Amino acid sequence: TLIGQLCFILIPTVLLARLFTTKLKNIFQFRIPGLRESTLALIALFSLQRVFEVYMYFQERIPMPQILRDITEPLKKLFEELTKVLLHVETPLELLAVVVVVAVVPAIVEEMLFRGLIQKIFERLMSPVVSAVLAGTIFGLFHVNPFEIVPLVGLGVFFGLLRYRSQSLLVPMTAHFFNNLMAVLASFYGLQDDNLIEAAQ
Repeated sequence: TLIGQLCFILIPTVLLARLFTTKLKNIFQFRIPGLRESTLALIALFSLQRVFEVYMYFQERIPMPQILRDITEPLKKLFEELTKVLLHVETPLELLAVVVVVAVVPAIVEEMLFRGLIQKIFERLMSPVVSAVLAGTIFGLFHVNPFEIVPLVGLGVFFGLLRYRSQSLLVPMTAHFFNNLMAVLASFYGLQDDNLIEAAQ
């Protein structure tokens, strides 16, 4: 996963960016954000996560014909098992390795691709907000998980708006890192199977 993201996403992203500009800083903006905007971005992220937990709670309870349920349930369980295998850790050293692979590298690589290259290309043709929505939608589809497509697209759009408002990739990178880090820590501490709504009930 680590080598794949570096070789098949990051390197082609940088090479493609060179086709559009000789100055990579025009696409990959790394302005250091202020404390206030970083704090507000993280508060917004944590709030958005709660909204998506509510959405997923109700999505699970949408009535579905049995014939569709017979098709979707095995696929859903497959995605859940794959996620558990990827996030499963037993020692602090394994936790560190998973944090690097699941949180650090995707936060850098995916943000450079989607919020850096793709969103900047769209901004040459349309408004920044529309560009953020389109790049965020592609980001959600890129993860190939139909059962979490709405939260994934929502996060992608949110990261895109952060990049647009801050004019820096560091803000969405930080938010992306904390989003993935929380999933890893939830798995490590055995919280993965209980969302906040179910726990409250």
